Amino acid sequence: MDLPDAMKEVAGAAARAVGIDYCGVDLLEQGNSYTVLEVNGTPNWHCMDAPIPNLLADYLIEEDRKK
Repeated sequence: MDLPDAMKEVAGAAARAVGIDYCGVDLLEQGNSYTVLEVNGTPNWHCMDAPIPNLLADYLIEEDRKK
């Protein structure tokens, strides 16, 4: 997945700030910048009943089709 450089920089800085090599970083886009919402040491969906993986997959497919 191709991400904007600014998003990569913020996510990487958040991971380094908490000392995690592998993690999920939740970001909120605000204008031309990003705000870190949380850093997840175990980025997965196994505890959620919501259909997040399917919704995410559908969203990514639709975004790809727009290109």
